[in-house]
Amino acid sequence: GDSAPSHKYGRVGCIFNHQAFFANIQADDSVRGATFDLDNFSYWKALDPALIAPLPKRRHPPIVHYPLATHTMEEAVEASLKQLIGAHRSSNGMATHWDPSLSFLLSPALLSYETGRITGSTAGATDFQQSIRNSVPEGYSFKGFPVQFSHLAPARMMGDLLRARVAAEMIDMQGGVDSVRFALRALVSSYPERVCSVWVMVAVIFAKVDE
Repeated sequence: GDSAPSHKYGRVGCIFNHQAFFANIQADDSVRGATFDLDNFSYWKALDPALIAPLPKRRHPPIVHYPLATHTMEEAVEASLKQLIGAHRSSNGMATHWDPSLSFLLSPALLSYETGRITGSTAGATDFQQSIRNSVPEGYSFKGFPVQFSHLAPARMMGDLLRARVAAEMIDMQGGVDSVRFALRALVSSYPERVCSVWVMVAVIFAKVDE
């Protein structure tokens, strides 16, 4: 039998753009049965272009770019999330030790994730992995959890992190400064119309436990 159509349209009464208008005068105006030969006047009746030209044309709305201080926004997100994670751990009787050097190493990964989201092609993953391997002491392991948001609300971000099993296990990891160190990095990319893409990565270096 006939294959199912790849569109949802049943009938076509006219075809037009900003320069031309064609009315369908065929007996069968179904998409399946109509002939789309616009030069055949027995199928399509064209409106005089002279009648179309004077019609008012709507201007395309401009895409407005708002310059945003993304670096300041990143610092604010990081400070708030660190405070929220620290408070969460403190309420469970655990101290939180942050590693600024490790946090710095997370930046290339976040940029790679955003580039990949836009272009479909990532770069720099190998360099990031090598830098992490070089920074993790012998006898320790690294775990990271990247996540992308479309808002700048740290409290909502924290809620999502705690609902994600991997992130929650990392945030609740027990250990002192010699066995568990945390890192956090945020990347804010601004786009027209005040649209922001926010990447956050929470990471931890922890001492391996002998089986």
